[in-house]
Amino acid sequence: MKNFFVTAVSSLLLATVANPAHAASFIGNQMKASWRLPTETSLFAFNMSPSSTFMVDKGVEGVGSLHNIAFNIDFGYDTLTFTFLTSAFFSSNTFNGIYFQQLGDGDFGEVLSTSGIATSRLHNMGKAFSVNFSGQRYAAGDKVTINFASGVPEPATWAMMILGFGLTGAAVRSRRFRVCGVSM
Repeated sequence: MKNFFVTAVSSLLLATVANPAHAASFIGNQMKASWRLPTETSLFAFNMSPSSTFMVDKGVEGVGSLHNIAFNIDFGYDTLTFTFLTSAFFSSNTFNGIYFQQLGDGDFGEVLSTSGIATSRLHNMGKAFSVNFSGQRYAAGDKVTINFASGVPEPATWAMMILGFGLTGAAVRSRRFRVCGVSM
């Protein structure tokens, strides 16, 4: 019974780690960016150079410009960073911000933390994600960073996995020695 319990707990831990819920991994995903104003469903004139549809790779994906506001858009493995190249003041509307769509199999993971913007201004819809800058001010050089849950386990999860592997190995070893008639 003890061996069954150890094996069951180990299997559960491995299943949880192997399929992390809401995990982001943006590198290699194709995305589309659009600006929405005055609501999240209303398209507004927006330029992104080189293109509003892009493949996420290491480095800046593009420069977004909206009238006299310019900013870099940079997706990392599990982050999204906006770096303002000019000072910016966004008019107050129901929504005044950027809307990203993942065009491939990926989805946006759970938001773990932010800097430069409140989490209440973010809207995660799985395959789409929006950032509402309505009424916000930024100086040139300011950054907004959004950190998502990643598919890479955290150190505590690694420790639990190693413990699970160890317990599973001990259970198998103990069972094997009893079957062979050797007691330790």
